[in-house]
Amino acid sequence: MRNAILAATAYLFAACNSSPERAGSLVTFDRDFDDEAPLTLPQLMESLESIAGPRAHWHVKEGGADGSARHVHIDAPKSTGEQFHLLLTEIPMFDTDVRLGVKVRAEGGKEDQGGGLVWRARDEQNYYIARWNPLEDNVRIYRVQDGVRAQLDTAKVSVPTDAWHTLEIAARGPHMTVMFDGQSLFTIDDDTFATAGRIGFWTKADASTSFDQLKAGALAR
Repeated sequence: MRNAILAATAYLFAACNSSPERAGSLVTFDRDFDDEAPLTLPQLMESLESIAGPRAHWHVKEGGADGSARHVHIDAPKSTGEQFHLLLTEIPMFDTDVRLGVKVRAEGGKEDQGGGLVWRARDEQNYYIARWNPLEDNVRIYRVQDGVRAQLDTAKVSVPTDAWHTLEIAARGPHMTVMFDGQSLFTIDDDTFATAGRIGFWTKADASTSFDQLKAGALAR
């Protein structure tokens, strides 16, 4: 099973500038986690922490968005402050210019809730993150550089926390658009991270969050 997933993932993440799919459509990558073993870390993904502290517990859990069999969940009840928890693909994305999407559901957390999508990640200290926080009723985009988080934009979003929501980003060069439940929230320009990198999930402090249906596609040129 692992070898098959590795081969498929390596193919999808490989640079293929002459691929015919690139001319008029998207090269796609889709993880619904339905074939993953419950209670385990998803295959070909790595759990990382931004600073020393209580480690988060990422694991596959039964039930998912839109009736799917399983999803990914994180618990970090003892984490506080500016400790960021990341679950990233082991290898980089196939392209710098990408569109990403994920289903996310806030399950709890006293200090922080919700979470988001990471892209162009070099490591756990350098990446872009778009995240939804129902405690603050907002969606924000940040640049994390050398472990320091800088807010790039924010939008007010008030939605039920006991439901799955769709968070998406489209990044073409320095231009990055963030969407939530199908609505475009804002577009920003930032050229700090200009090359392809790893993608994945992010939470902060004690947020208890579920993720499902991770989708990625190289933007057609």
